[in-house]
Amino acid sequence: MLNTCISLFYKIWGYLFMGLYLVLLLGNQRAVGQCTYLSNTDFEDTQIAGSTFQIFNQSTGIISPWKTTASDGAQEVRRSGFNGIPSYAGNQFIELNANIAATTYQNFTAPGGTTFTLNFAHRGRNGTDVMNVSIGSPSPTSIASGTALTGTTYLNLGNFSDGNTAWGYYTVSFTLPTGVAGDAFSIRFTSVSATGGNTSFGNFLDAISIADLAPALSGSRSVTLTCPTTTTNLNSFTATNQPGGTIRTWHTGAVATNANKIADVTAVGPGTYYAAFYNSIKLCYGGTTAVTVNGPTGVPTAPTVVLTQPVCLLPTGTITVAAPLGANLTYSIDGTNYVSLPIFAGLASGTYAVRVRNGTSSLCTSSSTSATINAPLLSPAAPTASVTVQPSCTLATGTITITAPTGLGLTYSLDGSTYTNTTGGFTGLSPGIYSETVKNIAGCISPATSLTVNAQPPTPTVTLSSATICAGSSTTLTVGGCDGGIIKWGSGDNTISLLVTPVVTTVYSATCTAVSGCTATSSTTITVRPTPTYNEQPTINPATCLGAAANSDAHITLVKLENTERADIVAGGTYTGGPTYMAASNQLVSGGTSSFSNLPNPTTHQPYTIRLFGAAGTCFIDVLATLDPADCQCSGTACPQVSMNY
Repeated sequence: MLNTCISLFYKIWGYLFMGLYLVLLLGNQRAVGQCTYLSNTDFEDTQIAGSTFQIFNQSTGIISPWKTTASDGAQEVRRSGFNGIPSYAGNQFIELNANIAATTYQNFTAPGGTTFTLNFAHRGRNGTDVMNVSIGSPSPTSIASGTALTGTTYLNLGNFSDGNTAWGYYTVSFTLPTGVAGDAFSIRFTSVSATGGNTSFGNFLDAISIADLAPALSGSRSVTLTCPTTTTNLNSFTATNQPGGTIRTWHTGAVATNANKIADVTAVGPGTYYAAFYNSIKLCYGGTTAVTVNGPTGVPTAPTVVLTQPVCLLPTGTITVAAPLGANLTYSIDGTNYVSLPIFAGLASGTYAVRVRNGTSSLCTSSSTSATINAPLLSPAAPTASVTVQPSCTLATGTITITAPTGLGLTYSLDGSTYTNTTGGFTGLSPGIYSETVKNIAGCISPATSLTVNAQPPTPTVTLSSATICAGSSTTLTVGGCDGGIIKWGSGDNTISLLVTPVVTTVYSATCTAVSGCTATSSTTITVRPTPTYNEQPTINPATCLGAAANSDAHITLVKLENTERADIVAGGTYTGGPTYMAASNQLVSGGTSSFSNLPNPTTHQPYTIRLFGAAGTCFIDVLATLDPADCQCSGTACPQVSMNY
């Protein structure tokens, strides 16, 4: 009996012990988090006082176990938001250069030959700051005066450069060397440079962690959903580096824990998800790799609706969705019931929220468009209206004014379709018959009132001929377009045509008064060009003699020429067929003089015609000169030359 009791006692205690063990095990599993090898990774273990910053000696242990190589042992902690700079995570971050450029480091232990993931956030202070990250052997755990780092640098993970407008967040994979005594290492963050060259500040640092290897996912780490599909299966992502003895898991947070682990990943919606490897031996999670599920795209836009409001004889309204339209779309006016037809008729007055859905998910449902069906009203009375302004000689349009009914919400139309006028006044109307109607806020339209805007009295279109003449000439001006009207020239004449002989360029005008009483005036300019003037007689020099023979050196000279630009000469009593203005033979008149020399000695009286051209050659006159033959009857080598004027 005693043995039985003892046996039962041990069995009971055994069961109790096993139950307690399972409870502790399950409790630990619920608390499982990241497999991390560092402490105080966000510098949050000790919160500093105030909202700015503090510089203290590392012997105080404010951010222990982080140490510095600074000769003054100074470490600086900043509060999030100070000087407008938020921390990357939590409420605090550090400045690597507290007073001088230095290295901040932490010793840790991890198995050599293993690949890990290093995460950290870095930011410049006054500009672009540069920081080096390395893995080395452990350094002394207490450096009161900033003793330099000792031992070996195993891995140089590189320099990291960031500006002062945003944090740079980095994920670096590295493999620890094997054969290191005690698997003891240190992570080191060393200031390389700071903007401006002042080493007393710069290089902000936050959110540091060394975790087990993060998954390397093949292909794109972004998925865009397209309506009507609103979920995706995260198992479609394949990890290419999964260590043995681990399980790939998915989480809703960047740091994987049991608390944010996703139970079912076969149908997840839009968001950012994080893959991790769960170490079933250490009962913790490695680093994470983010996957973004975007969308969905193809969500319908807010619908464009057309409202048919109640009218006097129909007390209900209709909402018609004009866009978007499609075979896979359904429509709703209450957010619950969706139908395939985009027309909702027989609606009582009220406000409706119109939505369009592509599929069945709320993620593929458009935002709502508010549509209001008004209460029906009676039709307005036929408008009282009149043509207050009829077209006239100077006004081509008329004005119609509606004086009743008036009131808030009434609009007016002249064509029975466009109701944008709210005043009842219509100006600028072309001649014609108009049907005035009134529409109330419910869309009811009154009977029509018909009014006529008369045609505009005809105004004559008057034309006048124009001309360019030479001084001393005449031209005839003729009025066109005044059939049946009365003409009156500016000179007082009343004939259709008028002969004018202007001395200078002159503007002439004529007014036509039509039968309708409308008048029109037209003007024209008669341009008078100066005509060459020559009031002298040409100087004619016969040819000279050489013994009894005459030379070909006769010449004719014209002086005191006025309004003359060019001159040319032909033999004969007329200039018919002579050189035109600008011909190569033209002479330019200079100083009012033109001379034609080297003329041959004629055998009898030889007439010459000299044409004098005015500016542009439009006006010209001809001058006649007669060259007589030289009388070469004297002896000797020279005869006296005789000049003759005619």
